[in-house]
Amino acid sequence: YNFITHFGAKADDKTDCYPALVKAAATLSKEGGGTLIIPKGKYYLASVKIHGGALKNDVKDVVFKNCTNLIISGNGSTFRMNGKFIRKKDYQIPAVPYWYAYENTVCPFVFANCKNTILKNISLYGEVDKMKKEGVVEGTSYGVCILDNDNDSSINIQLQNITARHFAADGFLIRSNGKKITMNNCVAYCNARQGLSITKGKDIFIYNCRFDSTGKTGAYGFHYPGAGLDVENEFEPGGVGMYGLNSKLTNSIIVGSIQVDLADQIYTGDKIQQINNNIIYSGDRAIICSDFNRPVSFDGNILIMMPKPTESYFPYIQSLNCSFNNNITVIHPDRILRNEPAQVVALMQFVKESYNNFWLLNNDISKNELYKKSNYYGVAFTNADVIKKHFVPENNFTKMIQLAAKKFLNNVEEEKMINIPLCKAFKQSAFDVKYLHQAAVLKKYSAALINAAK
Repeated sequence: YNFITHFGAKADDKTDCYPALVKAAATLSKEGGGTLIIPKGKYYLASVKIHGGALKNDVKDVVFKNCTNLIISGNGSTFRMNGKFIRKKDYQIPAVPYWYAYENTVCPFVFANCKNTILKNISLYGEVDKMKKEGVVEGTSYGVCILDNDNDSSINIQLQNITARHFAADGFLIRSNGKKITMNNCVAYCNARQGLSITKGKDIFIYNCRFDSTGKTGAYGFHYPGAGLDVENEFEPGGVGMYGLNSKLTNSIIVGSIQVDLADQIYTGDKIQQINNNIIYSGDRAIICSDFNRPVSFDGNILIMMPKPTESYFPYIQSLNCSFNNNITVIHPDRILRNEPAQVVALMQFVKESYNNFWLLNNDISKNELYKKSNYYGVAFTNADVIKKHFVPENNFTKMIQLAAKKFLNNVEEEKMINIPLCKAFKQSAFDVKYLHQAAVLKKYSAALINAAK
């Protein structure tokens, strides 16, 4: 099928192509699959969902359902959704203190109970930068959704070369009862809530993708959590927050922070979430783990503070079930110049165990006299009986830390570690595997120092 010749769409960026897209989705869903060719051009969806109130309409998201062997080829086209309206405080849900709006943009591509499906080569623009809100929470405003209901099971969905920007909620949302969802070369930026939310599914693969500038929408602002990538299972009974207990996050380069939490829940099982061998650049806390029952292991990561940091502690760890081992933390000198006590820059309290960690200072970035090693830079340790060997720069403050297994680094050792290029690579805009190779070299050198200190 051809989007223009078979369904009456016009690529003029002004004709409302919502009816044409609905007809295309209904036709392919009825036939159980097929191919939809979207000729290159600019398409406009003027219709807006209004699900209640005096202006209630029948506009809904565009859903491709029960399809097998479905291919939608965008050929570099752009879809623009009408976002030029105000999301007003229309109603509340009983016992919930938030306000909701009746109006939301249309989600142009929703897949439910689909198998062997490909959506590729398309750009989606949600116009949240033209939208306003009156103190309301997010609605259903997404670019691409895999949205299974109870009896659905989407399997082998591929999203390729897709850009989703300026949506009032998420660029991409994955809620699948099935498995094998793959995103490759996709970009999400300036969305109000998340670049990508994963709320349910198995075997989800995200390759060569970028999630950037979440919440930077203009006057509209953002919605919490406001993450580039958010993994949670809010659709399971009792599930809140990042609840993938049997999950791993490895070999990634992250510009931002990782928050591991279970809100007010208490987990007493033995499944451990693993966050290992990543490079994390952050001007915030890099890692936030403050749930006292969260079983999580941080191992072999490199944490690099960005210039002009906004937070005091880097990282922020307060968890009885957290293991923090074999990590390298590099503090930026800007942290030392803040108008507050500079000595304590990392929080390591009540951890299950912590050993073989390095705490370094990126002091060679500037020749400023204030950056010279003196009476600063320490880690707030509590429950020291589970805290073993740590490597710190030698200065007046670290000499006072009551830690039996403390190891001092001399200037040559510390300089060799922080002079590797990845420690200064603050302006990255795309994944570069060379930094993972450099990280391997750095960790090999740190392992040699650990073995020599035995």
